[in-house]
Amino acid sequence: MVEVYEREEENQYLVEFTDSQGGEYTIAILKENELLVLHYELEVA
Repeated sequence: MVEVYEREEENQYLVEFTDSQGGEYTIAILKENELLVLHYELEVA
């Protein structure tokens, strides 16, 4: 998540989608009910 837009009626979230190397390929502004929290843990080999 890049930024939160606080609104009186509901917050909106600017989300940046990236590849595994950190390269941005798109952004979206989403409402709270459109978010799905993902957890990613990097494992060292």
